[in-house]
Amino acid sequence: MERLKGLFEMFTGCTSVVQTANAYAHLDRKMRTLERRLETLVSREADVNQTLEHEESLLGKIRKREVENWLENVGRLKLDVGKMEREFAEGRVLSRLRIVSCVDELASEVDRFYEQGKFAEGLSLDAEVERVGASTQMPLNKLLGRFFQVNLSKIWDCLMDRALQQKFLTAVLVLIYSEHSRRQMWSRH
Repeated sequence: MERLKGLFEMFTGCTSVVQTANAYAHLDRKMRTLERRLETLVSREADVNQTLEHEESLLGKIRKREVENWLENVGRLKLDVGKMEREFAEGRVLSRLRIVSCVDELASEVDRFYEQGKFAEGLSLDAEVERVGASTQMPLNKLLGRFFQVNLSKIWDCLMDRALQQKFLTAVLVLIYSEHSRRQMWSRH
C-alpha cells in the first residue's frame, strides 16, 4: 500500500511537471495574448480620459470616485504587466517559470478591468448639485474642474492683451452700432 501511495505521488508530481512544461512552452503565445488584451484596455482608458476631459471642461461635470479608482487601478495593472514583460524579455528560466503562474491571473484581471470600464451609469456627476446625505441637495458655489480654470486663464490672457483689447472693443462697438441702427430703422416705420 505504501508503495502504491508513493507511485501515486510520483505520478501526480510528474503530471505537475508536464503541465508546467506545457505552460512554459505556450508562454510566448500567452504573453502576446496578454499584450493584445492590455492594448484594448489602454484604448478604453484613453477613451474614458477623453470623455472625462470633455465632460469636465465643457459640461462642468466632475468625475466619479469610482472612475478615479478605476483609472488608478488600470495604471497599476499596466505597471505590473510591464514588469512581467521586462522579465519575460530577459529570458531567464526562473523568471519565466514564475511568469507561467502569473500570466493567466493578469490576463483575467485585464479582462475584468476592461468590463468594469464600460461605466453604464456614466463617468461623471453634475457639478451644480452635490449630494449631502440621502436626499438633501446643495448648490455648489464655485465652478469646478481644472479645465474651467485653464479656459478662464486663456480668456483672461486674451482680454489683457492690448492688441486683442482693441479688436474686442472694435467688435463690441460695431455690434452696438449695428443694433442701434437696426432699432432706429424700425422706429421710423
